[in-house]
This record gives sequence, structure tokens and C-alpha cells, in this order.
Amino acid sequence: MEPYAGRPRQPEQPTRVWPTLVAVIALLLFAITIPLAAFVTMIVNSIKIDGPTSAEQSAAFTAVVVGLISGIVAIAAGIASVVKGTGVARGFAVAAIIVGLLAGGVNTLFLGTYLRMNAPASPPQSQAPVCGPESHPTVFGGDSRYEVCPGDRKRAEVFAGNTLSALPTVDVTAESIDDFASQLGNQPGYGGTIGTDDGLIAVWVPAPVTCAILTWDGNAWSKEVTGMLADGGCVYLGG
Repeated sequence: MEPYAGRPRQPEQPTRVWPTLVAVIALLLFAITIPLAAFVTMIVNSIKIDGPTSAEQSAAFTAVVVGLISGIVAIAAGIASVVKGTGVARGFAVAAIIVGLLAGGVNTLFLGTYLRMNAPASPPQSQAPVCGPESHPTVFGGDSRYEVCPGDRKRAEVFAGNTLSALPTVDVTAESIDDFASQLGNQPGYGGTIGTDDGLIAVWVPAPVTCAILTWDGNAWSKEVTGMLADGGCVYLGG
């Protein structure tokens, strides 16, 4: 009877070389070399005294995208090496993951900045005119007048001056002013008269959103040109 020789020897497992190789490539090539080259390319094509051309902007954008993708590849390769490798492989793999995260984060920051700087401009919002019939200010209190455009104000001033010198100065009543206004024919719109304790006020609209206010104080006429109220009316505002 032969003596017991013990368990049969198991064949030695071959040493895994690829995790270390992949980790080294991930660290040196995808985490360092390519992102660094992409960063330099981006800087060279971006910093121009007169601003980069469209071709240089495209090159800078491509470099940033390549750097970002390279960082992602380094992270993925590093994770695979950590899972399958031991010892030295895991050391290189962890380094590749850390540097890959840094490279990917930096390139992501540059990519976001590039996209914001080159985003298409939003169409300008329509703005209400600053003067004239379409300006329509919000009504607050009794002095919410439209802003009169310079040309309209000039027309109204000329009309008020001409009308002031032609108004009746004898037997001045609301009726006599109405008769005078009717004789103007196609002249600017007549808004009527307003009676006050101190006399009469005659109001015309000589130009869009303008009020020509002519005041009779019992002895003489005075004039004032102002903007119409936001609701479209003309009232005596003084001032």
C-alpha cells in the first residue's frame, strides 16, 4: 500500500498584469497628459489681444471637451483596476481616479464658462416708448401725465402762442370761447372750457398727448403746455 501523498498541488495562478498596466496608462495618459494638452490648447486659442476668431473658439471648445472625456476615461479605467488589481495596481488606480476627477472638474468648469459666454443672446424685450401716445404711464395721483415728445411739444407751443393772441379779450365767456373755437375749423381738437372762481380755462389738444391750456383771469390770457393725463383727459394742473 502506497503512503498517502496529501492533497494534489494546485497549479499556480498567473499574475494579473493588465490591471497595473491599465492603471498606469489611466494615470499618465488619460488623467495627466491629454487633459494637460487640452488645457494648454484651450489657453492658447482663448487668450488673444483682439479676441479669438471663430476657428480658435472652436479649437478651444474641442480641447475642453477632449480633456473632459479623457478625465472620465481615466476614472473609469482606475475603477476597473481597483476592482481587478491588487497592490501597485490599486495605488496607480486610486491616483488615476483622483487626478481624473480633478481634470474632469476643471474642464467641466471651462466648458460651462464657454457655453455661457457663447450662448445666443436673448431677443430684446419690447419697451414702451418713452414719450407719445403709447407711453401710457401708470396713474399715481393727480399728476400722472404722458411724456410729451419734443416735436409734439414744439407744435403745441406754437399753437398755444398763436391762439393766445387771437382769443377774445372783451366780453369773455364760455360761449364766446366756444364760438372762437368753432371758427378754427380743422385746427387741433377743442376740449371745451372750465369755469373757476378766478376765471375761465380753455383747453385744446394741439398734438398727440399734449394739452394747450389757456387761462383767462379776468384781465389777460396766459398759456401752459403740458402732457395729457394717463386717462386721456386735460385738466388744469398749474405749474
